[in-house]
Amino acid sequence: MEIKKSNKANLEDERITGFLLGLILVLSVLFVSFEYTTNSSNGSELNEDLLDDISQDLEMMPQDNHDMVSYEPAAAPSKTITTNIKKQEKVEMTPKKLSAISEAILNGVGNSDAAGHGTVEGAVKESDITTALPQTPASLDNPFNFQIVEQLPEFPGGMVEFMKWITKSLKYPPQAKNNKIQGEVVVSFIVDKEGNVSSIKMLTANEILDKVNDYLNKLPYDRKPVSLYEPIRYVLSIGGKRIRPTLMLLAYNLFKEDPESILMSACALETYHNYTLLHDDLMDQADLRRGKETVHKKWNANTAILSGDSMLVLAYQRMLNCKPEYQGKVLKLFTETALEIGEGQQYDMEFETRMDVVEEEYIEMIRLKTSVLLACAMKIGAILADASDEDADNLYKFGEQIGLAFQL
Repeated sequence: MEIKKSNKANLEDERITGFLLGLILVLSVLFVSFEYTTNSSNGSELNEDLLDDISQDLEMMPQDNHDMVSYEPAAAPSKTITTNIKKQEKVEMTPKKLSAISEAILNGVGNSDAAGHGTVEGAVKESDITTALPQTPASLDNPFNFQIVEQLPEFPGGMVEFMKWITKSLKYPPQAKNNKIQGEVVVSFIVDKEGNVSSIKMLTANEILDKVNDYLNKLPYDRKPVSLYEPIRYVLSIGGKRIRPTLMLLAYNLFKEDPESILMSACALETYHNYTLLHDDLMDQADLRRGKETVHKKWNANTAILSGDSMLVLAYQRMLNCKPEYQGKVLKLFTETALEIGEGQQYDMEFETRMDVVEEEYIEMIRLKTSVLLACAMKIGAILADASDEDADNLYKFGEQIGLAFQL
C-alpha cells in the first residue's frame, strides 16, 4: 500500500510540473509577441505606458519649418503599431564621447543620410547629441540644453541655429589668449511672463549715452537774460555719467523700442540732478566739479543760487513734455522724489556733527539722497512704456538697490 501511494504521488508531481512548464512556455511566447508587435482595433485601447516607451525610442526628425513658435503633438497612433522597442540600446556617454559631441556642435554634425544617421564611420551622430542631453520637442533640434520658448525669425533657422552659429563663430581674442585671460560671452533674451522672447531691439548703454549727450547739447536756451541761462548750459555741458537718463531709457526699452521718444523726460531728470549738484557744490564750497570750475567759482554764489532755482523749474517744464495721460503719475513720482532728496541732504548735513549715527540711519540717508532718483528714473521709464504697475514697482526697487550699491 505504501509503494502504490508513493508511485501515484510521483505521477501527480510529474503532471503538475509538466503543466507549469507548458504554461511558462505559452506565457513566454505571448510576452515576446506582445513586446514586439502590438495589435489593436482602437488606438485609444493601447497600453499608454507602452506607447510612451515607444514614442521615446522612436527617432523623431526635426521639422523643416524653423519659425514655429510652438509644436504640434504627434498624430494619434494607427490601428496597428509594429515597432522593435528592444532593438535600440542606450548609448553610454563617456567623457571621450561627450568631447566628440562638443566638437561636432562647433564644427557641424557630419554627413547624414535621409534617416538622419551619420554615414561616416566613427562620426558623431545627431542622435548621440540628443541622447546626451534632455530631449526637446520633435520640431526643435536643440543640442544645447536650453529652454526654447520662441524661435528668432530674424536668424535663418531660429534660435538654435543662432546659438550654433555664435558658438562656432566666436573667436578667442589673441591678446586675451596670449595673456591667459579667461572670459565669457553672455547672450541674453528678454522674456515676458508668458514665456515669449521679446523682439524689441535693445539699445546699448553707450548708444543711449550718445543720444542723451547729443540731445542735451541741442536743447535751446533762447530766453533772456543770457547770464541766467548760460550757467545752466555750462553745467549740463561738462559731462558726467548720465546714469539717470540712461536708466530711464533702458527701462523704457525693456517694453518699447523707441526710447528716443522720451529723451526730453530723461533730460528733465538729468537737469534736476545737476541742479542738486550746483547747490551742493555751493553748500560744500567746492571749487571743481568733473575737473571744471563750479558755477559759484566761475561766476558767484548769487548766480549759482538763481541759476540753480531756474534749473529746478526747467526740469519740471521738460518733464511736462510727456504725453498728458502719463503726466499725473510721472509728476507725482517726480515731486515725491525731489522732496525725498532734500530730506536726504538735510540728514547728510546733520550727520556731519553727530557722533552717534547708526548704520540704519546712514543707509536711509543715502537711500534718500541718491537711490530714490535712480529708482525714480527707472520707474518713470516703465510708466512711459505702459508697463504694468508690478513691473514698474519692481524696476523702482531695482534702481533703489543700484543706488545703495553705487553710494556705498
